[in-house]
Parts: sequence; structure tokens; C-alpha cells
Amino acid sequence: MKKIVIALFASLFVLGAHAQDDAMIPLNYANTPQEEVYKYEGNVMRCYQWLQDTPLDKMQFERKIVTEFAFGWVLITPSIYIELVTNAVEFLNDADENMTSIYLCGYANYLLDKKKAEGILNTPTVIGTTREEVINATEYAIDACLQFYEKNRESYQRIPGLESFKKMKKKGTFEEYISSQVPENFQPRN
Repeated sequence: MKKIVIALFASLFVLGAHAQDDAMIPLNYANTPQEEVYKYEGNVMRCYQWLQDTPLDKMQFERKIVTEFAFGWVLITPSIYIELVTNAVEFLNDADENMTSIYLCGYANYLLDKKKAEGILNTPTVIGTTREEVINATEYAIDACLQFYEKNRESYQRIPGLESFKKMKKKGTFEEYISSQVPENFQPRN
């Protein structure tokens, strides 16, 4: 009985007050072949915004559902390329799964915003393979984490790596540091 109630609640949450086209998590997602998950890029953007806007101590069950969809999509989509810049993501070792999701979804959101601006959102066109895209997406993802960290400060102990990035931003050295972490001859891994 408990499983039925949870499934019903999850279905209501997915649909929310939206029509299916505007739902954060599409009902038919699980049956979508990997090569067609690009169709849900807009959904992932809405999930990222919801995760960023919703306080960490609120709607925890819904956060788990949204995170699972968005994180799962990021891991399997062939339409964006995510490069984890080692020194830039070390702070995630001191963070939790919520911060990791904000980082990955923020990175994806930057690339999806770019696809949207280029008129290629919800298409199989691959993006995120240039050095400039990696640098900009990494900066965006870290900024997303900094915003999330500040909004949910009472839920987190001090995260030294994020505190360092905050200091770099104040000094104006943040962009230079991130750029220095991506090799000039960057090539995406296969």
C-alpha cells in the first residue's frame, strides 16, 4: 500500500500543475532510447532551476525524484559533453550529493542554454566539446554551487574549496584560475 501511495504521489508531482509538455519529468522518459534522450533537454533545464530555487530543507522527497531524473539524464545523454576539470571539482569531495547534482546540472544547464540560444535545443547536436565551452560551463557550475551554498548555508558545514572560489571571485582571479586548469590543447575524451 505504501508503494502505491508513493507512486501516486510521484506521478502527481511529475505532472504538477503543468501540462505534460511542461512537466519537469516526462512520464514516458524511462522508455526512451538513449540516442533520443536529447528530447528532454528542456525538462532538464526546468529541473536544474527547481533544484536551485527550492531550499534544501523543503520538499525532500520531490528533490530526490527530480535529482534522480536530472542526474540520470546527464549521465546518459549523448547530446552534451561534460568534462570534469579535476582541480575545479575537488570541493565536491567535501560536499554532498545535492551539491554534486547542482554542479552537474548547472554544467549541463550552461550547455543547454547555449543550445537554446543557437536554436538547437532538443536536437541531437552535441555541445560541450571545445575548450571555451568547458571553461565557461565549469565557471557556471561552480557559480551555481556557490549560489546554492549561500542559499542553504544553514544546511552545510564550511566547504573549503567553495570558500576558496568565493575569495578568488572577490579578487578577480576566478576565471583565470579555471582557464588555467583546462589545457590549451584540450581534446574531449571518447
